[in-house]
Amino acid sequence: MPAPEPPPAAPALPRLAVVIDDVGQSLTVGRRLLALPGPVALAILPQLPHSQTLASEAAAAGKPVMLHLPMENMAGLSIGPGGLTTGMTEAEFRSQLQQSLNAFGPIQGVNNHMGSRLTADRQRMDWLMQVLAERQLFFVDSRTTAQTQAAFAAEAARVPHVSRDIFLDNVRSEAEIDHEFRQVLARARKQGAAVLIGHPYPETLAYLERRLPQLEAEGVQLVSVQVLLER
Repeated sequence: MPAPEPPPAAPALPRLAVVIDDVGQSLTVGRRLLALPGPVALAILPQLPHSQTLASEAAAAGKPVMLHLPMENMAGLSIGPGGLTTGMTEAEFRSQLQQSLNAFGPIQGVNNHMGSRLTADRQRMDWLMQVLAERQLFFVDSRTTAQTQAAFAAEAARVPHVSRDIFLDNVRSEAEIDHEFRQVLARARKQGAAVLIGHPYPETLAYLERRLPQLEAEGVQLVSVQVLLER
């Protein structure tokens, strides 16, 4: 008698990874982020008052910890301490990068803060990815320019990488945040996975505190960035 066929595997749920940028200025806000359900990643700026404390607490809570690395932008906006610019020599670039990577710990990956000029510079993206490869860190491209070379450089250096699908809160109103959240869920369902980046604004925090606990009931799985990298 033939063995019964195994039941068909349940289709995998669409997956959503959430990254919150610009963390480190406020301990209160950082701890609200840590209280969000699931493996929401904290992208922490170097050299801020609470960068190290929040990195330690995030790691203890099992949340992904990332360096939110300041990079030169097209608009000439100040990028803050620890940033990388196209005017740096290779030695200056690598030295500043190592300092920023050592600013707090532990970190598992990096994403760009601003960077519309620097991420479009293939040579400097190659320098960046060589260092990330040595340190076995992943990279999330915030995609602040359509001309970004980050994914190509990461691929060449064999650095695990993903790219941002949607910015949640370019407009800080509940209606717009809700619109962008629905967009990213639609993209996750279509592609199988999506990456959402938000910021520690009061409007964003209030929305995510309410919305993230409902995700599973809507058939979407909240996962860490690392889970998407393993696909």
